[in-house]
Amino acid sequence: MLNESVLRFRRLIAGNIRVDWKKRAPSVLLFVLGFILIGLLINTAAARYRIGVGFSQSLPFDFYLIKLGEMPRKNDYVAFIMDKPNPYYKPGIQFGKRVSGISGDVLTVKGRDYYINGMFVASAMTTDTKKRPVGQFLPTLDEHGNTVIPEGRFFVLTDHPMSYDSRYWGYLEKEKILGKMIPIF
Repeated sequence: MLNESVLRFRRLIAGNIRVDWKKRAPSVLLFVLGFILIGLLINTAAARYRIGVGFSQSLPFDFYLIKLGEMPRKNDYVAFIMDKPNPYYKPGIQFGKRVSGISGDVLTVKGRDYYINGMFVASAMTTDTKKRPVGQFLPTLDEHGNTVIPEGRFFVLTDHPMSYDSRYWGYLEKEKILGKMIPIF
């Protein structure tokens, strides 16, 4: 047996019930305006944010928002397009890393160890998981093994020891950045 509201709806569709549209107009108008407003909000958010899903063990989270166009600060996570030639990823893939060094920071390289402003941040491996030799990023250093990170450049890492990051391919250029990553979970 159909409930009363379904029967009422069927009678309305069939034309057996008259609707006083003058009484319904404010409700219908509010519904339509609400629908338009929600559409505008979604469209505005889509222009400012992108949802990301991590498929790598490099990041400590799997889902994140990218706040498009926002430049990261030190220790923020950043989304960018990786276009440097490498044996592991296709050019144009989206990457996410943590900003460890920013323009003006002192980067020190001692052997395969990297320091930012005197604090140890990571070591570069000598081989990858398939036992192939891995090169390392060696910027022009002074006699003490130091250099200053140039303007518009970032030194990016993750805490995962197998991360493919600035230790191997160098600075991230500001122009490659999509935006700041905001972890969801």
